[in-house]
Amino acid sequence: MVTYETLVRVLYADGREPHDAKATMKVTLCKLRKKLSRHGIKIICVYGMGLKMLHETRSKAPS
Repeated sequence: MVTYETLVRVLYADGREPHDAKATMKVTLCKLRKKLSRHGIKIICVYGMGLKMLHETRSKAPS
């Protein structure tokens, strides 16, 4: 499980976070989900907690 805030903090660790980083992250995740779904990998949003890759699809993800 990872939050949007954690993703933004890691991806923009150099301090150059855009003013709309959370919105940018949501759009990027939407596109990523679409690409991963072709391989049977699903990332879901758990309300109030963050993002989670479904357990049954983790084995399909590259390590």
